[in-house]
Amino acid sequence: MGKGDIFLVFLGNRSVWVKIGYFIPKIGTNRVYFNKILSFQDVKS
Repeated sequence: MGKGDIFLVFLGNRSVWVKIGYFIPKIGTNRVYFNKILSFQDVKS
């Protein structure tokens, strides 16, 4: 499974975004990126 496919799955599964937030808490840059995506999801829904 490529990163693109995984990304599409994430877009369709909100709970996965929340899990990722806890799964990679030590990766600062990615954490910030995912938080921005979560904020976008909140506005979208």
